[in-house]
Amino acid sequence: MSTDIGAASERRSINEVLTAARARLNRIEPTELESELARGAIIVDTRPVEQRQRDGELPGALVINRNVLEWRLDPASEHHIPEVTDHGVRIVIVCNEGFQSSLTAAALQDLGLHRATDLIGGFQGWLALRQPSERRSINEVLAAARARLDRIEPTELEGELASGAIIVDTRPVEQRQRDGELPGALVIDRNILEWRLDPASEHHIPEVTDHGVRIVIVCSEGYNSSLAAAALQDLGLHRATDLIGGFQGLMALRQLEIPKS
Repeated sequence: MSTDIGAASERRSINEVLTAARARLNRIEPTELESELARGAIIVDTRPVEQRQRDGELPGALVINRNVLEWRLDPASEHHIPEVTDHGVRIVIVCNEGFQSSLTAAALQDLGLHRATDLIGGFQGWLALRQPSERRSINEVLAAARARLDRIEPTELEGELASGAIIVDTRPVEQRQRDGELPGALVIDRNILEWRLDPASEHHIPEVTDHGVRIVIVCSEGYNSSLAAAALQDLGLHRATDLIGGFQGLMALRQLEIPKS
């Protein structure tokens, strides 16, 4: 009898479970989602295909089925996605209305992903915030970022380095091992880029002495680097830019420069 009474006293309703999950999360508003993406957060859309076909895709998000989510996002899992490099990555879960995503984010925190959170209101909250004319695809976000940058060509990179620019290679280790290192560049993981390059951060690298330093971001093909450079400009690093074509563009140029026998 006492065991049954004890079990009954430990039961919780789904509302109580949801409230406990959300108490652990620093949830984000729909207005913050774009800046999270620009700062390198992994946005994960867990909506089923029927909802995505009906309401549309979420620009910049990875689509991962809820049933395999932990296996895809746990760095200790042999099935994890390459974007999850360690337990410090920033992950934002998006479901349809922001209920199930809270439970999911709390489950990820139980795996040690302490920066996992979710989107208040889910996809529907994000959609309601944006008028049809205001919705932007990732290509539009990319174009807006590049409009702010004085991007450099691969032929200019050596001159930038000689002039004292900080060249930052954000490619993951797998790409650097496969394609080679970039001479003269600092390797900084995209997930901690702002903390390492913001002069106001207690974790900034010593090379960043003030907001006037010249920074050139290099990724693999010159896409994510544009978003990263624009995010740095938002921090006041007004001379931040990126390399057109990324590391692959630089390698293509060097192959052209090799004399033919």
